[in-house]
Amino acid sequence: MRANSAAELWLVHALNPPPAAIRWLVTSVFWLGSAGVIALLVILGLLVPGLAAIRWTAVAAVVTWGVCLLLGEILGPSAGRPVTDSLAGP
Repeated sequence: MRANSAAELWLVHALNPPPAAIRWLVTSVFWLGSAGVIALLVILGLLVPGLAAIRWTAVAAVVTWGVCLLLGEILGPSAGRPVTDSLAGP
């Protein structure tokens, strides 16, 4: 998809940037929702050796997160999509 649809633009402008009063909340939820869940799964998988599925889920989560970071670096902020001034903030 090489276009920025009206629905995408509306969603981006509705969510970004968050109001200054709740920016800390948005950041906390983001980190707890990504890094926190991964860390919890890894700890749980190490504590309960019989639950191999949890260990593999944790490994998959870490690998997925790493691939996302790598793709973000390779593709850049626009990810191959056309640059538009309406998305200048996010």
